[in-house]
Amino acid sequence: MKKTTVIEMPKLSNDQLIPYQKNRLTDSYYEQTCFDHLHIEQCGERLHLSSCKFDHCIFSKCNLERFDGMDLLFDHCDLSNLDLSHAVFHRCIFIDCRLTGADFTNTTFRNTTFQNCSAAYFNGACSSFKQCAFIQCDLSNSSFNDCEQQHLIFQECNLNQCEFHHTKMNCVDLSTSTIEGILLSLDTIKGMKVNQEQAISLVALLGIEIV
Repeated sequence: MKKTTVIEMPKLSNDQLIPYQKNRLTDSYYEQTCFDHLHIEQCGERLHLSSCKFDHCIFSKCNLERFDGMDLLFDHCDLSNLDLSHAVFHRCIFIDCRLTGADFTNTTFRNTTFQNCSAAYFNGACSSFKQCAFIQCDLSNSSFNDCEQQHLIFQECNLNQCEFHHTKMNCVDLSTSTIEGILLSLDTIKGMKVNQEQAISLVALLGIEIV
């Protein structure tokens, strides 16, 4: 029997969240807080968040390197072009967010879901993904080079021109996504799942010419 990957959802209770109205996150730690329709222009160094919700927030001029987040919900937020490298996300979900050009290099993702996000040029190189899912996301021209993954899901995503060099693709199912121009390493594609049409287009990677 096929084992289904179960991704844990954030542990949040809306009736316990405290509203926050400032456009600067000057403290280093926030817990059980709701950030609603804010334009956040400054964040404290090594920001740590637990059990928080961001609803229709825009982040600009923020350096979130080494960010540490657990049980977070980002709903209709804009984190485009932010530095989120060397961060940690555990039990987090991004819904209808803009992540274009965001730098997630060397980041650890655990039980994290991205749903219906605009994330072209997403840079997740050298990151670790465990029990994570990208659902109906635009990830075109993104980098997943040199990543570690366990139970990584792509469902109905745009993976055109994506790079997966030196990332083991065992059990990764790309069959419902578009993969035009995808770049893979021959020695790491064993066990990857694709549909029949995709398999034909990937034949060129093996140096095989169809006549």
